[in-house]
Amino acid sequence: MAAIASGIARIECATPADLETAEATVAAFDDQAFSLTDRTSLAIMERLAVNDSLAFDADFRIYRYGPDRRRAFTVLP
Repeated sequence: MAAIASGIARIECATPADLETAEATVAAFDDQAFSLTDRTSLAIMERLAVNDSLAFDADFRIYRYGPDRRRAFTVLP
């Protein structure tokens, strides 16, 4: 917690718009079972223009966003 307080990372809260985007993801990817946590994280990443992620499940590799849902996040490892 001290590292976060010192500025190494920042805590970002979901906005109502992020939750709406997360809900829209259900319809856009109706063949996937993205969790609410993943959908909200994806929405926040889009809003903040974060392009890179660290993920251990396939959800962040499957998700597409932007015009015609052609953009993908760079996912590590």
